[in-house]
Amino acid sequence: NLFSEQALELLVAALDVHRRNFFRAGLTSLGIVIGIMSTITMLALGQGAKEQIVRQIETLGANVLVITPSRSFSHGVSNINGDLDYRDYLALKNSLTGVSYITPSMYRNFPVRHLGNTLETRVIGSSPEFYYVNGHKMQIGRFFNEDDIIRAAKVAVLGSKAAERLGVNSSSIGSKIRIGNFDFEIIGILAEKGATSYFDPDLQIVIPISTTMRHFSSDRLLDSVVMQVNDPSTFDMIMFEAEKILRERKGLVPGQKSGLFIRSRTEFLSAMQNTVRSFSYLLAGIAIISLVVGGIGIMNMMLVSVSERRREIGIRKAIGASQRDIRHQFLAEATVLCVAAGIVGVIGGYLLSGLLVRLINWELIISLNSILLALVFSLATGFIFGLYPAIRAARLEPMRALREL
Repeated sequence: NLFSEQALELLVAALDVHRRNFFRAGLTSLGIVIGIMSTITMLALGQGAKEQIVRQIETLGANVLVITPSRSFSHGVSNINGDLDYRDYLALKNSLTGVSYITPSMYRNFPVRHLGNTLETRVIGSSPEFYYVNGHKMQIGRFFNEDDIIRAAKVAVLGSKAAERLGVNSSSIGSKIRIGNFDFEIIGILAEKGATSYFDPDLQIVIPISTTMRHFSSDRLLDSVVMQVNDPSTFDMIMFEAEKILRERKGLVPGQKSGLFIRSRTEFLSAMQNTVRSFSYLLAGIAIISLVVGGIGIMNMMLVSVSERRREIGIRKAIGASQRDIRHQFLAEATVLCVAAGIVGVIGGYLLSGLLVRLINWELIISLNSILLALVFSLATGFIFGLYPAIRAARLEPMRALREL
């Protein structure tokens, strides 16, 4: 009980000191605020990526292989290092065994219009197998079929969010939307997927790949070929066969790179997670630097405070305050300031995470553990960087302190 009373007195005294120097305390603690904001965002980003990848694997299964052209970046420009075209897809479809479904995809971004609403989004040209490989379900209407592929029909299936933003509902089936410069018939709306990665599947629009090649892409180059394998234990064999087929088609000699990636969806998602982890490390670096800079700022402010309050310290010691009392008082002031900055940083991190969710379409998860960890960091920073000024204040000789001022 006595301990809690003393702690409460220290807390009230520390708050009163910072209230009287509010502006200086606020500026000094800015580094702590930025550090905690970065910490919260980093943890939220990492946890969100982990949860999404687990959900995607659970939703789609681990028995999916993805073939994509490799890319390199030069002067900010993305360059495709290998060609993957529609004839490659047909060769794989006709030659591979042990595959349930195989589907090609072409990605294009277009403005899509319906009843005065406009949405700039990804339009995917694919085959009917796209529906099964990606684990989709229909909310209403139907997915396109082989007949639509043969006719290169101008039909479109909308993701749930795309439909909502364009004002498309159940009564819109059979009506038209405009994709680029062409009118398409709405034949279905996909059920909400929810398991997002670097792109929100609920914002996509899917059309027959033959229609894409006829109206939007004369080069017939694909962005990916995705296949669902009957037995995950045959991954290595099917990957070997797929690479062999593609190398033979392109006339590559042994040792010559194909410029194509063939990997399981689990590996593909893990690669995405590694990218997110790298970004998290960057944020972690910013957080650590900000906390150290903020801690040094706190220490400097507390040293200035010790110099300014020599008379107060001398009087307190003269009337019986011990070195421990003085040390505890200044430690309390440093830790209270850092914890207050930590609370502001947590709120700022929450707001920053909400902004990032809107900007990058990536779920960020702020857990109670993240908040507690951030506050522990704040407390530790206050204690570590407040210890030296507190010791200096405690060691002041009372008569010397009173004589100097």
